[in-house]
Amino acid sequence: MNYSEVIFYNPGVLKIQLSPELFLSAKSEVDRSMMRAEKFNQNLVGNIQKEYSFMLPKELYEFVTKMYEDYRIRYNYKPDIAFKVSPQAWVNYMKKHEFNPSHTHTGLASYVIWVNIPYDLEAEFNQPNVSESIAKRASLFEFHYNTLDGTQNTCPLIIDKSWEGTMVMFPAVLHHTVYPFYSSDGYRISIAGNIYQS
Repeated sequence: MNYSEVIFYNPGVLKIQLSPELFLSAKSEVDRSMMRAEKFNQNLVGNIQKEYSFMLPKELYEFVTKMYEDYRIRYNYKPDIAFKVSPQAWVNYMKKHEFNPSHTHTGLASYVIWVNIPYDLEAEFNQPNVSESIAKRASLFEFHYNTLDGTQNTCPLIIDKSWEGTMVMFPAVLHHTVYPFYSSDGYRISIAGNIYQS
């Protein structure tokens, strides 16, 4: 028998480690921005007390732009749609027990950069409410998606201290959740933002 294929459009999640210089610059700008930060909670779904507007510094703006250009090529993702990276992002300062419920973003694509991870993953998974579970999710970032046969799947990202300075980019319509952590009094700090049609 002679078969031919139907190829389905399937964008993915792209991950990269920022250079030490770019990460240090971004981290310093996050620290400086706290002095003049405007609350951003009214624009976000997070069950998080401290969420602030963040203007991307020039080098980080250019990096996000280049990454989205690469993303479009790699996944043939909306290649004919002109785009612009929003210069306004936001910073989440998440403390223990806070979380982001399952949600999507607006625009074409979104990104997250992890700036500070205050906990040890083993300590999270050894919490009394987690240790005996068959689905350990404490502190994780998780994508939710449907397969072609309609099955609902998840893809957890095992975020630990090694992810500081890591950035992921994904379609804005991809559902994702950030679970609470329990073992640290420090802040989990992340930068997030969107790319829009221009």
